Amino acid sequence: MAFAHNSAVDSMWDKLKESDQTTNAVYVNNVRNSFFSETFDPSKQTVRQFVGKLQNWVNRISIAERNI
Repeated sequence: MAFAHNSAVDSMWDKLKESDQTTNAVYVNNVRNSFFSETFDPSKQTVRQFVGKLQNWVNRISIAERNI
């Protein structure tokens, strides 16, 4: 990243804002659908693993307007 070498902190934040997918309605909807389609299978995972997967989906859009 060229910004890091120049210590252009403001530019780095602007670049991060550009890649923020939480403002993309399609992305948010896909994450929500993935969250709601998860199912627990005790033969393949522990409860802790399942909750971790759910938390991963939640974290992806935690700052979105339509979060989980």
